[in-house]
Amino acid sequence: MTSNGDIFGLIKIKLEKQNYTRTFFEIINISSKLISSAIINYILNEQMEISLNFYKAMKDIAKIIESQYELSYIIPLIGEMIDRFMSSHLIYIFIYKDDKYKLVWPNACKDKNVYSLLEKLNIKTEYVMNENSKIGVFPIVNEEQILGAIVAYSNIEKLLQKDIDYLVQLTRQSGMTIHRANVYAEVLKYAIEEVGNPKSILYLFPQGIIKPPNARPIEFRTGLAYIAEKAARKFGKVALMPIAVNYMFLRDNRPEVLVEMGELIELEAGKTDRKEFTEYLSTTLEKLCDKQIYDISQANFRGYDTLFQQRLKWYRRIEQRLKKITPKNSGV
Repeated sequence: MTSNGDIFGLIKIKLEKQNYTRTFFEIINISSKLISSAIINYILNEQMEISLNFYKAMKDIAKIIESQYELSYIIPLIGEMIDRFMSSHLIYIFIYKDDKYKLVWPNACKDKNVYSLLEKLNIKTEYVMNENSKIGVFPIVNEEQILGAIVAYSNIEKLLQKDIDYLVQLTRQSGMTIHRANVYAEVLKYAIEEVGNPKSILYLFPQGIIKPPNARPIEFRTGLAYIAEKAARKFGKVALMPIAVNYMFLRDNRPEVLVEMGELIELEAGKTDRKEFTEYLSTTLEKLCDKQIYDISQANFRGYDTLFQQRLKWYRRIEQRLKKITPKNSGV
C-alpha cells in the first residue's frame, strides 16, 4: 500500500492454489487501494485531532493571564494543559531563581538526570535531550532571560521530532504567559499599595479592551476584583465607587464632560468569589451608565455641579448677548 509513492504497509496473502485468474488479482489490487485510503484517512484524522489539541493548548495557555495573575496559580494550570497534551510523558515545570532551578510543578522529581540536563541549558539552547531521547528539557525564555524550564520525562517512550516541535512552541507560549504574569504582578502590587494611600485615588477601566461607550453588556475582567480583594485583606476593607462618564455637545462645538458618581461599595476582608464580585461590579456600573444616558436624553441635569467651564469664543459671546435683546415695537 502506498501514499504519494511511499510504502507504509503490506498485505500478505497465502495462496493455496496457483490457478488464480487475472480478475482475482485485480480485486486484490483494488482492495489494497481501498484499505490504503481507509488507513490514510485514519492517520490524517488522528493528526488533525492532535493539531487541534495542540492549538487548544496554545490558546488556553495564552488566555490564563486573563483571569489569573499569580504564578502559584498559573504554573499548575500550564503544567496540567501540557501534561494533558503530552500524555506519553510526565511534565515538570521549573522556575529559575537565584541562579538555580526550583521545581514548582508537580511536587517532586527525584531523577538526577533531569537536574544534570537542566545545568546544560543556556539562553541560546532550544532544548536538551538525554542519550536515549526519553527526557527532554526546554528552557522558558523571554526577553533574553531564562525564566525556567519545562521537562518532558519518560522511562519508556522516546520523544519524536513532532513531539519536540510541539513542546518548543508550547514552552515559548508558556514563557510569554509567565513573563506577562510577572509584569502584571508588579503592576497589581503597585495598585494595591495605592488603594491603601488615603491621599490618592485609583481610577480603573476594567474592561480590558476598547469598546464603544454605549456597548452592552459591560463586562469586566477579574483584575478589579483581584485588587479589591487583596487590598481588603491588607487594609481591613476597601471602598469602590462606580463612575459614569459621558461626553455631550450641549452648549458649544466642544463637548461637555458629564461625570456621575454612584453609591459607595465597601468590601471587607474575607473570602470573596472573584467571578461573582466582578459580575456584580459590572452590573452596578452598567445600571449607573444607563441611568445617566436616560437623564441626559430627558435634559435632566439636576444634581450636576460645574467644576470647570471654558470661556466662550468672542463670536459665541456676541451670539448669547444678541439672543437676550428684544427689539421694541417689533411685534415679536
